Amino acid sequence: MSYSHSQVAHEWAHQTGRKENGGSLYYRGTTIYSYGSHFPIARHTDGAVLFTTRTYGQTTSKHLGHTARACSHLSVYRVDNVMASTKEEHIANVQLRLETISMELARASRARKYGDSIRAYALGMHDDISQYAHHFIPRYKMPVCDIEAIVADRKKLEKKERIRKRKEQAEREKAQQERLERWLSGEGGFNYGFTGTIRLRAKGDNIETMHGASVPIADALNLFALCEACRKNERGMDSFTHKVGSFLPTSIDKKGNAKVGCHDLSFDEMERMAKEIA
Repeated sequence: MSYSHSQVAHEWAHQTGRKENGGSLYYRGTTIYSYGSHFPIARHTDGAVLFTTRTYGQTTSKHLGHTARACSHLSVYRVDNVMASTKEEHIANVQLRLETISMELARASRARKYGDSIRAYALGMHDDISQYAHHFIPRYKMPVCDIEAIVADRKKLEKKERIRKRKEQAEREKAQQERLERWLSGEGGFNYGFTGTIRLRAKGDNIETMHGASVPIADALNLFALCEACRKNERGMDSFTHKVGSFLPTSIDKKGNAKVGCHDLSFDEMERMAKEIA
C-alpha cells in the first residue's frame, strides 16, 4: 500500500518502521529515498540526520520539503554525501561545502542587490558545516576559509536579514490565512510552510495536522484527555507508554500543550478539535 509522501516522511523521521512506501518517496531503515536508491535524501546516523544538498526536478524538491519538515526537530546537517560513514568521507563532505561557501562569497562580491543576503547565507553554511565537522570528526582541523572576512559583519547582516524577513512574513501571512481557511474547510492537502499555531482538522476516521501527519481520532482524543489532566493538575508529563497513531508523544506541559515529534500542539487547538468531533 502506498501512503502520502508527508506521512511516509514523518514515519521515517520517527523511525517507526511502519508505512514505508509512498510511491516515489520511500524509506528503508534509517535512510529515505526519492525515486530509488540512487538518490538518498537523508539518513539517521550517530544521533543526527545527514540531509542532502543535491537537488533534481520539481517532484524531488517536494520530497525534500516533506522530509525537511518531518525532521526539523532533530539535529540536521546538510552535506553532499548522506551515506558518509568514514573519516575520509566526512572530510570530503566538509571540503565540498567549503568550496560552495567560497563560490557563494565570490558571487556576493559581484552582486549589486543581494550581496548581503548571499553573505549571510554563506555564513550560515559555514556555521553548519563547522558543527558537522565537530560532531563527526572532532579532531579534524577546519581549513581556513575566507568566510572569516565577513564574520565581523555578522550583526549588520543579521539586522538586515531580520528586516527582510519581517517584510516577507507580513506578505505571507495574508496568503497563508486564506490557505488555512480553505484547508480547515477540507480543501487540499497539508498546509506546508505555515508558521503559525499548528491547526487540526477531522477527515474520515482520522485527525490530520496541517503538516501532513494523520492519526486515528480515538488516539487523538486519548492524548487530549492526558492534556486535560495535566492542565487540571498543573503538572506536566515527559514519559509515555501509548502512541498517538505511529508517534510517541515527547512531552505535555502543565498548561496542557503537547509536543509530538515536530508538532507543537496547543491545548486550545486540541480542545477546539475535540468539541468539533464530539
